[in-house]
Amino acid sequence: MLKIGIFDSGLGGLSLLRELQQLIPSAEYFYIADQANAPYGEKSPEFILKRCQELTESLLEKEVNMVVVGCNTATAEGINWLRARFSIPFVGIEPYLNIINQREFSKAEDLAVLTTTATLKSTRFVELKKRLDPEGKISTYASSELAALIELSLERGEWDSQIATELKMLQGKGHTHLILGCTHYPLIEEIISQQLKVTCISPGREVANRVLEVLADKLPQGGALEGSLSFMSTRDMNWGRLPQWPLLNF
Repeated sequence: MLKIGIFDSGLGGLSLLRELQQLIPSAEYFYIADQANAPYGEKSPEFILKRCQELTESLLEKEVNMVVVGCNTATAEGINWLRARFSIPFVGIEPYLNIINQREFSKAEDLAVLTTTATLKSTRFVELKKRLDPEGKISTYASSELAALIELSLERGEWDSQIATELKMLQGKGHTHLILGCTHYPLIEEIISQQLKVTCISPGREVANRVLEVLADKLPQGGALEGSLSFMSTRDMNWGRLPQWPLLNF
């Protein structure tokens, strides 16, 4: 059976896992949430690289065919390093800045991107922004707290009021579209859309399509196989089923 490993600083990568399961339902998925070290947004590049290595090694113990880096910050800081160090394919996730080159936006439409602080400061993001948006049409914002607030809310079973406070930096700016530059953010897409009156843009489906493309020759032929999901949090380091969180429609 095709085995796909995914890791994130926490639960945000589940927004990407949802897209993958819809596109490749027959795969065996292994998801690691590095909750013992979350969030990554304020961690040093050296720390993030160390965690990328250790989490990848844990997934390789499951003999995965690919590792999906389900975290924008970890992708920005570590995916090139991972590709140089390990022989299996890696697919990462980045803010979908290229949408500005893939569809026409009217003069009345205004784009912004919301990332973590670490992603915004990363060399990879800075270079991506220069290459895909050389005219600087996309406004940039970063939050050091939002991902952690979403994570905490999911576990408590109610949305933290501080989420609305974190989003206030974008209010009244005239943006019509917001690129979600952290995999945690699609988990509150409805809240973001309602508070900011914007259309949210997430690269989840594009990333899933890329995974499908890379693994095309390993997909099962003939009858559809039933896939599975194993989940582990670094808080307890035990593989098991995905816990059921009331706010998480999964």
